[in-house]
Amino acid sequence: MSIDGEKLKLIEWILSLEEGAALDRVKMLMKNQKNLDWWDKITKEERSAIEKGWEELKAGRVKFHSQARKLYAKWL
Repeated sequence: MSIDGEKLKLIEWILSLEEGAALDRVKMLMKNQKNLDWWDKITKEERSAIEKGWEELKAGRVKFHSQARKLYAKWL
């Protein structure tokens, strides 16, 4: 989906909000926009790791925390 499509989905979601708490969180994000430049402050390796994780998530190659605990229980 294009960025414009994503923006439209967000706008529609915001318009449908009825509870004040969710809207307050959106407002907080707007106010803290200037603090979101942390991406530029991390290393290329950190950015790469985050991007890889995001791609894995979008591809559905993730495990729930409970599943991971079962898989790695003997090491925990």
